[in-house]
Amino acid sequence: MNYKIILIGLIIILLGVLSWLAEKHFYGGGLDNNYVVQESLFMPLSFILSGIGLVVIIVSILIDLCFYAKK
Repeated sequence: MNYKIILIGLIIILLGVLSWLAEKHFYGGGLDNNYVVQESLFMPLSFILSGIGLVVIIVSILIDLCFYAKK
């Protein structure tokens, strides 16, 4: 297996988790007094990074499975 690509995917997912934790710590993800949602760039960034990390890992595994199936 190509462990470097999987490691890159895991690092990207870790960055997504850290972004989510920063969102929860600094903004709380709640409503203010005017019932306006308080969120920053960290929340969408966490979903984007986690999704990219998952796609990288899944594609790496599928490529490895196709490569080993040809042998």
